[in-house]
Formats: sequence, C-alpha cells, structure tokens
Amino acid sequence: MKLFNIWKEKIDSFIPGDEYEMVDEYARLLKLQGWYDWQLDITEPSSEESSPNGTTNPELLKEKEPAAFLYCLDALQRFDNKSREEIFSIVSEIGMLGTKGIDYSDPDRTHLLKSIPEKEFTGLHLLCLMYTGFKIIEPDLETGLDFADAYKMALDVHKSSVH
Repeated sequence: MKLFNIWKEKIDSFIPGDEYEMVDEYARLLKLQGWYDWQLDITEPSSEESSPNGTTNPELLKEKEPAAFLYCLDALQRFDNKSREEIFSIVSEIGMLGTKGIDYSDPDRTHLLKSIPEKEFTGLHLLCLMYTGFKIIEPDLETGLDFADAYKMALDVHKSSVH
C-alpha cells in the first residue's frame, strides 16, 4: 500500500524525470538502494547514423529515377486486374520488410515476397511496388517516398499502352 501511496502523491504533479525519484523512494522503502546505480546516458550517435547513405540519401534516390520509372511501370502491370485486397497484401508485406530497412542503393541485394514468390526484387523495386500500390489503393496517403515523377511517367506510359 505504501508503494501505491508514493505513486498517488506524485502523479498529479508528475513531470518527466520524476520517475527516478520514485524509483529511489521505492528502493529506500524496500531496502534495495544497493541493487542499482544510475548511469548517465552518454551515447554518441554512430558515424553510420550521422552520414547519409542508402535509404537516407535523397540525392541517390533522384539518381535512381530512370530505374524507378521502370519499376513503377512494372508495378502498374503487376497490379492490373488485382483486387484492392491483393494489392494491400503485397504493399503490407513490403511495409513489414521495411521495418528492418530496405536498402535501395544496392542493386545486388534482393528480397523475396511470399505474395509474389516467383520473383526476386531489389530494394528499389520493392519501394516502387509499395509506392505504386498505395497510389492505386490510397492515392492521398503520404508514403514518405519521392517517386512522384517516376510514377507519373510510368502511369502515362501504362495508360497509353493499355488503350
């Protein structure tokens, strides 16, 4: 009950950082002060995090626009005659891969999709598939990917070849 009362007294005026005082109070009450030490967070960002490369480099993405155009065109052709649910399944799978990072700078690294098992895709191809899929099923969704020009060119070519 005492632990709850400590929390109850603090919660109305709680500000970030107060949790450390609460832990110290709990430790004093439970006689656990020697069981832990507070350490300063002195983590420095790694050079990898601070220098743009791969998926964090917008200039590189712009350089890859000719390939992005072809991949967007491929995506439009792949998504022809597919339902919204089928497209959503594909873009969702790519999105899940993206949580671990998709490197579009390496054309030799490929990925497999369960939803399209017969093909290996580069990172750039996957991102273009996802961008194009979302343009079809949720046109106003902001994906954070800058494939607008490549997509528009691919859409124009696709429309002209379909009719």
